[in-house]
Amino acid sequence: QGVQNVSRDMLNRWTGPGPSNTMPRLAYFTSSNHNRFSDVYIEDGSFLRCRNVQIGYTFGNNIVQKLGASRIRIYVAAQNLFTITRYSGYDPEIGSRNQDALNTGTDQGRYPVARVFMGGLNLLF
Repeated sequence: QGVQNVSRDMLNRWTGPGPSNTMPRLAYFTSSNHNRFSDVYIEDGSFLRCRNVQIGYTFGNNIVQKLGASRIRIYVAAQNLFTITRYSGYDPEIGSRNQDALNTGTDQGRYPVARVFMGGLNLLF
């Protein structure tokens, strides 16, 4: 009752006197409130993300005119190419949940942004 998926960090939870664990005990619906937000769970969420990159080449007039076009360009592009972070969650850009002020800045297990690769050819006649 009240149990849900939790972070793998909970494997290092307090389990009784003696061990030196870093996380509090895993208990729900108790007077100790270990399932509440706490500074124990705060971590650095800084990140560097390459959001959009595009590389292209526009062919010179001599090739373009031979093909009967006025401009030819090829390109490859990528979105969300990489993210550099030490954050342990899926995505350091966690946002908010249902515009709830009490949940802003808390990781609710959002999926990471998808990486997208594209290529194209622009012909202008």
